Amino acid sequence: MIQLQRKFFLNLSQLVKQGFHPALLLTGCQKRALPVMKIINSNGDLRGDLKINLCIRMGLREDKSCEFFYPSTREITYKKEISTSKGNGLLLASSEGLLLIDAIYPERNKEILRATLSNLITIWGVKWYEIETKDNIVGFVWGFTDRIYMEVKEGMKVGMINRPGGTLPVKLLYKALNGNIEYLEKRGIGINYIYELAEETFSRATKILKLNSNVLPINITRIGINNINSLFANYSLKIQLPTPWYAEIMREIAPLIQDPLQSELLVLVIGEKREVEDALQEAEKQGFPSFLVGEVLRR
Repeated sequence: MIQLQRKFFLNLSQLVKQGFHPALLLTGCQKRALPVMKIINSNGDLRGDLKINLCIRMGLREDKSCEFFYPSTREITYKKEISTSKGNGLLLASSEGLLLIDAIYPERNKEILRATLSNLITIWGVKWYEIETKDNIVGFVWGFTDRIYMEVKEGMKVGMINRPGGTLPVKLLYKALNGNIEYLEKRGIGINYIYELAEETFSRATKILKLNSNVLPINITRIGINNINSLFANYSLKIQLPTPWYAEIMREIAPLIQDPLQSELLVLVIGEKREVEDALQEAEKQGFPSFLVGEVLRR
């Protein structure tokens, strides 16, 4: 245990020097908002007069000229321009940073970042996609799909891919190593058990979800469960949440953890019942627990 704590604090120090903000290291993503997804009609070529411009601001303060801000001990701005030509498909582009940071095995963060970026795009049935990472902390992702953008309608079904609560053991592990081991042990939760569960979470965080069904996919990993009714102006989602990961632990330690329902990946799929069921089957075959959870209602 002492060896694990030493490793944890040594890695924290190195990660802060790399540019990670201490608050992000211990609690994960802070700002509850959907990733900015830019979508234009395209023929799939990366040449032409149409442009998508992306901007990432890393630092202690936001810059309103940049659509994506990632808290950091470094002050730097990254920009990306993607060109294409008009067509019947869609070119999608976005930016994101690490939402879940591995402070035990930091070398795994490269893989987690690539999965985090990929999962913004691969759920759209893309024919191809590309990733450009910066400092192994943030990055850009863009890709092309030949499907059309689906409009949400009343009565459509809603599916959920993965369970909420997946990051709970990671947050617990970090809390424990940061001075709360006794709190957990008094509740019958051993640190070795939490470490094993955290390893499960980090393993899931490296997986890339690929969907090809005709649904509207929404990556709600960052925005979280509590904010999904703000997704649409004219519609609400009537949802029955699946049982969270680690529900038995959650009951014991809920007061200790901010946002215990946050997960390493959460995706909603919306569409006609058969198409949603097809998407859920696709996800199940890739090892993601998936559920038909509700429907779309008009406000």
